[in-house]
Amino acid sequence: MSLSELEKSELNNWGGFLSFIPTKPYMWLTNCHAKTICIYSGNQFGKTDMLAMDYILRIIGKHPVPWKNVHPTDSIRTFRFASEVLPVLGGDESGSKNTQYPAFKRRLPPSLIKRDITGDNKTMTIRSLAGGPDIFVEFVAYSQGTGSQAGVQRRSVWLDESAPRSFFDEQIPRLLAADGDLLYTMTPEPGLIGWEFDELYERASVYIRTETVLKRLKERFGEVHPLVEKSNSFEDITVIMAATDDNPIYVDLAAKRSLRIGRELSPEDYIRDKLRLFDADEDVMDARRYGLFRHLSGKIFKTFTPQVHRIEHNKYFDQGVPHDWRHARGIDFHTHNPWAVVWLAVSPQDEIFIYAEYEPSPERETTWDCAKTIAARSGDYRFILDLIDPLAQEKQPNTGRSPAEDLNILFSTFYKEHLGTGAYWQSWDTKNERGMDEFRKRLANSLKVGKPFNNRNTVLAPGEPLWLPTIWITDHCPKVIESMKNWRREEWKDRNSKLTKDEKDKPQQKWSHFCRAIECLLKRDEISKAQWGGLKRDPQKPKRYFERAY
Repeated sequence: MSLSELEKSELNNWGGFLSFIPTKPYMWLTNCHAKTICIYSGNQFGKTDMLAMDYILRIIGKHPVPWKNVHPTDSIRTFRFASEVLPVLGGDESGSKNTQYPAFKRRLPPSLIKRDITGDNKTMTIRSLAGGPDIFVEFVAYSQGTGSQAGVQRRSVWLDESAPRSFFDEQIPRLLAADGDLLYTMTPEPGLIGWEFDELYERASVYIRTETVLKRLKERFGEVHPLVEKSNSFEDITVIMAATDDNPIYVDLAAKRSLRIGRELSPEDYIRDKLRLFDADEDVMDARRYGLFRHLSGKIFKTFTPQVHRIEHNKYFDQGVPHDWRHARGIDFHTHNPWAVVWLAVSPQDEIFIYAEYEPSPERETTWDCAKTIAARSGDYRFILDLIDPLAQEKQPNTGRSPAEDLNILFSTFYKEHLGTGAYWQSWDTKNERGMDEFRKRLANSLKVGKPFNNRNTVLAPGEPLWLPTIWITDHCPKVIESMKNWRREEWKDRNSKLTKDEKDKPQQKWSHFCRAIECLLKRDEISKAQWGGLKRDPQKPKRYFERAY
């Protein structure tokens, strides 16, 4: 069957659109209803073409999500595409870092283009297949600043690669009148991870990862995630993650290269060979090939995973934490900022549970108030260790005593009044990194075992413990969990410094306080080496403490 000249012309007109090969991430994108969609992927995955196709479906009125289509009666008919630089006239990809324009023009049928961009005007005018006025796609650059983008309404905004936070914030008001959405595509780059991690990735309510990304997370970090993972966030943000390997073009490229070199080469072999310069640095490979940037974000506890380390208090301790475990308390003391108080317990099988927290403000509460609350919350538990920041040992000019001495006197008084079991607050060690190493080791082991009371070491080697030391944080400690997620190293203020200078070694003070209290407790043998049960069997879980299955 031969095609007429008209049919051939029409086929050529839609050639770029029809030649696109749909992938699973593309289907996830086009069926997603979220108002903010972030796509983090490896290099050369094809996310730019994927986004171009999504917007073309909107323009021609064929998008699977109805409210994303442009209807004839819609008054706001402009899409905004933003990237680091403006597109060059003609769309030469080799001459510009802007990849949005050439990808969009490659997929958009030429017959729909009423007016292309020019040197002075970076807005395309597109005919509407569904009827109504023309549709516009404007291209803007982050360097243009926020002022030039203000005062107008847009139907949807697409940000490609890392945008300044101020630029991102300015886009949200632009979408209000149309109740529009924002799409953010990014390949993580070591040293340039900034606000996107905290404000987008960490706040997402849904994460969708390809099998390739899931496999990498399991092999590299021991993390097991479902294909679609929901968080406790109420933000309307969906994150889609894909690897370079998920681009179907590498099947043909590997086959062609196999013919050239005379031996069979798999798509995975082809990609590994192309990215071999990154092989020596697994963190860089995580970013460039798998779109993972959590481990490049400057976080102090890079393996902390709330879905694993955060546990339900009432599921495991509905009758309370066992009294016959080893209990300890720590206070990160301040004269003006809020204190950070933590309670922890060590099981006979060397599992640590952070089960209570307290954050009093010395500006609003007296030392007596703080001490009484700590004693009351401690109940009738007996504590083998009470540690406090050395700052609390400094003498106060008005009393001649230090805050630590005041606390010890108060706790002795409360004990005589049958409130609490007393305390002797002593300074913790600030000299070494032992507590931090212990913290990270236990976090990693918790990822391996997956849940509490599952830490028996079934593959023993000489010198290895019978029970893997782990650490868990109950949902009664939201401040501790928030601190674990957000504590990181100080960052350079500007992009150029991030590109040219090493990552800072100094941790930020913000979010450090609860973490410091736990870390300093872990420095002590009474806690880090508290394998005091001496059990040679599986732990018996007393019915009075553990009544639910887990």
